[in-house]
Amino acid sequence: GLRKEAVPLADAAARSRAAVVAVDLPSGVDADSGRVRGDVVRADLTVTFGTHKPGLLIDPAREYAGSVRLVDIGLPLPREGAELEALQHADVARLLPVPAAESD
Repeated sequence: GLRKEAVPLADAAARSRAAVVAVDLPSGVDADSGRVRGDVVRADLTVTFGTHKPGLLIDPAREYAGSVRLVDIGLPLPREGAELEALQHADVARLLPVPAAESD
């Protein structure tokens, strides 16, 4: 969770109409497990770097990340299969059958 000194700032941001942008992941969120302990920043947008952190993709932390944008910083892709994979919209679209014209 957040340090005690940061809690009033996070509360003020949550009450304001300002957009909250997290850099890499929202403060207080565990990047690997997605656990949220204590007070956490709730972001509208999270800009993360290199690769998606598992915690950004699973609840409860997913609820605090808002929209997630991955920025390529030139890290090489892993040579072997990843331990965790996330399907993108295009991946799911390829898996779904195309309905016939008469389908409801």
